Amino acid sequence: GVEDPLLIGGGAAAVTLTPDRVVSLPDALRNAGLEVLLARGSRGDRPLPPVPPSAFRLPDGSGPGVEVTFGSPTGTWTEHLPDIDHAVDLADPLGHWPHRWVTRIVPEATGPHRLSLTLGGSATLCLDGRVILSGERETERFIEGPHYPLETTVQLTAGVETELTIDFAPGPAIVIPPFGCGPTLRLGWQPPSDLVAQAAAVAAAADVAVVFVESAAGEGMDRSGIALAGDQDALVSAVAAANPATVVVMNVPGAVLTPWSNEVAALLTVWFPGEGFAPALTDVLLGVVEPGGRLPVTFPRRRSDLPGAGPGTFVPLILDYDADGDVGYRTAAVLSDGAAWPFGFGLGYAPTSATAVAGPEPGEVRITAVNHGDRDTM
Repeated sequence: GVEDPLLIGGGAAAVTLTPDRVVSLPDALRNAGLEVLLARGSRGDRPLPPVPPSAFRLPDGSGPGVEVTFGSPTGTWTEHLPDIDHAVDLADPLGHWPHRWVTRIVPEATGPHRLSLTLGGSATLCLDGRVILSGERETERFIEGPHYPLETTVQLTAGVETELTIDFAPGPAIVIPPFGCGPTLRLGWQPPSDLVAQAAAVAAAADVAVVFVESAAGEGMDRSGIALAGDQDALVSAVAAANPATVVVMNVPGAVLTPWSNEVAALLTVWFPGEGFAPALTDVLLGVVEPGGRLPVTFPRRRSDLPGAGPGTFVPLILDYDADGDVGYRTAAVLSDGAAWPFGFGLGYAPTSATAVAGPEPGEVRITAVNHGDRDTM
């Protein structure tokens, strides 16, 4: 989000942030003399608040709680727990672990509910026998980086009980006690809210709207898709409808889908930018410096334009990189239909021109670029 962006990825390449050197973006903008109006808009790609015990009923209807089947080398047994927020004893992570959770979830409101699973291990979540969420993580968070939740959105009805089951295995979880890594399972939710509407109302009152979207990633997990989590796409569209001068800042680890790109005035991809982010972004937004970066990857129009787009897959099991084909901007669908944002794409503030002429060697092309503005470009 605007007040707590994802500054670094997780894992062995993570760095420890120095709090004294991290300036919030609202403060950086105010320091530049701007009036700043804030609205949360979305919880982004973060673990959602825990589902409260009051929302759970035992499968037999005898009272509140969750029925949990545990396993160990000596057998299995069932316990009743108040909620789904569990961490395995790191001293004996595989000696006593839950492998099935069964409950009835009873919401207080009708409408779309975001659900998140934050886990170390693998899990499949079903509502009334239908799989709505499935995946795995080596850890819910690795070293200094962000959490890696699995998320989805479902329609629930106030007061109506829905059977919820989670099959869990510690399998892929790594166990590193000093880092707090081990098998875990936590269920969070966000009941229907007016966060998006509130953000749109704030945007309508502003001269320029800046929307932050995010996608968490790091060591210990694989991305299961390239769509933004939760209600972030809806947030961008709502803000853009309220204010045509909308800039989207994408705090992401790689390519994401941008179905709202024709609705906004500008997009800026900042990746995981580090602790100097706020002053740097302020300079770019105000035109003090040129947004000189160019895309090192291709952003496709659709997930299906990339390899490995079958059900339950994100990347193909076999990719022949030596053949230098069917990857990124060489993917067949991208070659035939183009990309949302191709490899190397990037715009700046200053007008430029370029001329290309054939070089003296066969196949050689020489390009001369000219900056016609008064701002340095990269």
